[in-house]
Amino acid sequence: MIYLKLAEKFFITTLIFSVVISFFCKYFIDHQYLANVLVGFNIIFFLVFLVACGFKNKKVQLLIFIFFCLRVVLLYFDYYGRDIGYVLHSGNDSENFYNLARLISEDLSKMKEISYTKYTDFLGLVYWFIGDQRLFSQFINLILGMWSIFIFYNILDLFKLKESKKLLLLALYGLYPHNIIFSSILLREALIQFFFIYSLLFFTKWLRSNDKTHIITTLIFALLSAMFHPGMMLGIVFYGLMFLYFDTHTHTFNFSVKNTILLVSLSALVFVLIINNMSLLSGKLSFIFLGENLSLAEKFNTRVVDVGGSTYLTNFKVNSAYSFIALMPLRLIYFIFSPMPYDIRGVGSLIAILFDSSFYYFLVYKLVQSRNFLREDTRRIFPKIFLFLFLTIALGFGMATDNSGTAMRHRSKIFPALLIAVLFSQSIKQNKLAIWNDKKIH
Repeated sequence: MIYLKLAEKFFITTLIFSVVISFFCKYFIDHQYLANVLVGFNIIFFLVFLVACGFKNKKVQLLIFIFFCLRVVLLYFDYYGRDIGYVLHSGNDSENFYNLARLISEDLSKMKEISYTKYTDFLGLVYWFIGDQRLFSQFINLILGMWSIFIFYNILDLFKLKESKKLLLLALYGLYPHNIIFSSILLREALIQFFFIYSLLFFTKWLRSNDKTHIITTLIFALLSAMFHPGMMLGIVFYGLMFLYFDTHTHTFNFSVKNTILLVSLSALVFVLIINNMSLLSGKLSFIFLGENLSLAEKFNTRVVDVGGSTYLTNFKVNSAYSFIALMPLRLIYFIFSPMPYDIRGVGSLIAILFDSSFYYFLVYKLVQSRNFLREDTRRIFPKIFLFLFLTIALGFGMATDNSGTAMRHRSKIFPALLIAVLFSQSIKQNKLAIWNDKKIH
C-alpha cells in the first residue's frame, strides 16, 4: 500500500522548501547552479523517502524507483542534451511557454498583454518567485508526475484485486511513454493530468461511499484541470450529470424534477464558462457560425489537401451540424488510436503505434473481452461510467484535432480514465460479491 497522505505531505514540503530557498537565494547565486542543487537535493530526498516509506510490496517500490529514474534521465537529457537530439513534444510550445513566462516574471503587469495560456501565467509566477530556473520548473512537472502515480495506486487500493493485476495496471500507468515525457519537459500536460487524476480519485470514492464531500472535491479538481485547457470542461459536465442523476446505492439513474432544476443551473454555469472561453473555442466550433452547405462528398471532391506529416482526415472538416454528427465516430476513433496501422508514414509512425497507440488497443481489448461477464452483472455500469467519461472528453478534443502528434498529446491527459474502466471490469470479474477493498484506505 502507498500512503497517499504521507506522500502528499512529502511532495508539498519539498516544493515549499525549494521555492523558499530559491526566493532568498536567487539574488546572489547563479540560477542554473541553484536549480541543479535543488533538483539534486530533491532527487536524493525522494530516494530516501522511497526507502524509508516501508512499502510492504517491494515490487511496487522497485517500480516506483524505475518510474522516477526514467523521468530524471529524460529531464536531464531534455535540458542538457539538445545538441544530441530533442525529446518528442519538446519544441515550439515549450519554448513559447518558457520565453513568455520569463517576460511575465520580469513584469507581472504584462500577464494580461502576453498571456499564452494559464500555464504561461503559472510559470511566470513561478519564475517571479524562484528566478529563471527552467530546470527546476521542469522538475516540478516530474514531481507532479510522480505524485500522480501515488494517486493512481491509491485508486488501485480502493479495489479488491490480485496483486499481480494491480502491478500490471501500475506499470501501464507509470511506464506509459507520454506520462514519462510530459513529466520531464516544459509542457502543461503533467499539471492537467495531475488535477484530472485527483478528480478521478474523489469521484471513485464518491461511487464507493456516496460521501457528499467528495462531490465538491471532484468538481474543484476537474475545474482546475479545465482552467489549464478548456477541452477538459467536458469532464465537469460529465461529473455534474453523474452527481445529479446517478444513485450509488441502486447503481441506476434517477431523473427527478429537483435534479433537472439543478441540471439547468449547471448548464447555465457551463454556458458562462464557454462564453468566457469563446476566443479559444470559436475556431474549433466555427461550423456553428458558418453558412457553408456542402455535402461531405462535395467537400471530399473539391477540397485540395496537402497530405503529409501526421495529419489525418484532412479531407473531412466539420463546418455544419450535419458533418459534426456524421464525423463524430470517425474522428473519435482516429483520435484514440492514430496513427493507424494502415496509415504508416515511416519509422516515426511505427514508434508511435508501439509506444502509444498500442496502450489504447490493449485497454480497449480488455474492455471488449470483459463484455460477456459484465453483461449479467448489476455493477456493469461502473466501468461504463469511466469509459464514457474518457469518450466524452476524447470527443471534445477529437473534433478539433487532425494530427496524430496532437492527438497523442491530448489523449494522454485522460489516459487514467480508460485505465480505471479496465480496473473496474477486472475487479468485477474477480469478485462476485464486493469489488471494494474493505481495508482503510490512506
